[in-house]
Amino acid sequence: MVQVVDRRGLLAVLLKVPAQAPLSPNDAGTTLLEKLLQEPVHEVYAKAIRPMDHHGTELAHDVRVGTRRLTEALELVEPLLEKRVVRRAQKRARDLRRAFGDKRVADVLLEDLQELLKDAGIPAPSGLQAFAAKGERGLEEALKRYPPERVLRHGLDVLKMGQHPRRAELTLVDVAGRHLYRRANEAEPLIPALNDLRELETHHRLRIRIKRLRYTLEICASPFASTFEAKPALGTLRQHQSLLGRLNDAKELVLWLHDPELVELLHPELAAQLIVRARRLVEQRWEEAKTTVLAELPPLLDQLRRTAGLLDHQELTAPA
Repeated sequence: MVQVVDRRGLLAVLLKVPAQAPLSPNDAGTTLLEKLLQEPVHEVYAKAIRPMDHHGTELAHDVRVGTRRLTEALELVEPLLEKRVVRRAQKRARDLRRAFGDKRVADVLLEDLQELLKDAGIPAPSGLQAFAAKGERGLEEALKRYPPERVLRHGLDVLKMGQHPRRAELTLVDVAGRHLYRRANEAEPLIPALNDLRELETHHRLRIRIKRLRYTLEICASPFASTFEAKPALGTLRQHQSLLGRLNDAKELVLWLHDPELVELLHPELAAQLIVRARRLVEQRWEEAKTTVLAELPPLLDQLRRTAGLLDHQELTAPA
């Protein structure tokens, strides 16, 4: 029997801000999928078709954050669905995030560079704002690659996959604890790299894993509020994510200062001076991140693994 999907109804769901009952530990099947997926689908695909004009920076940021929340929600409910369709939906969300990334990167790098110039007492070159235009052009290209028809089709496909789960009997209780435990475990092996300034790429990977853990914890916070208090842990994870994000931004600034076009604009001598200052900024932000994250993250991960055990029916094995 061919499964019929009301695509017009799903389109109305996608475009309208979700207003539904709170997520419950015993939600299962289609109900669980709808509650977990409708909001992030709206945050990604409804916002990605809005006019970007003077709201471009804010909307591009919102879409990028939404794609991360959506991919994490899909990862959590994968046991209910076909892995193939989940992976396709996640890839589409990641591709959209990358396409919208040029605007954000240009804005952040430009802001950090202007701060370096200010600290050095050097006026910003008149042509520097031209690099902000690069971000705008990148966003324009992304909008061409993702016209409304394509964006809406991708969003509808996510909602459609939630209409016919493969394992409709699985509840949030069945999947949440195991997923939270896995996310806590994934961050653990990367923590020692914080002792080495040269491991900046690993520090960035740790930030991504902290971010995934945080999104999972946000999903679990309300339905399992009677089991654990998530607010303190979420605050700590946000702080760690911010510290490591600032560190990565400083690393990217050093790389950008080697860009031949930027070196020509600044003049080689000034560019060399700013590279030295940017490397000091990397060291400073690394010290800040290392001190805080090394002290706070390991015990927090232990706590979250214990919490995950409370949510899961099965015995969980500690990491080797």
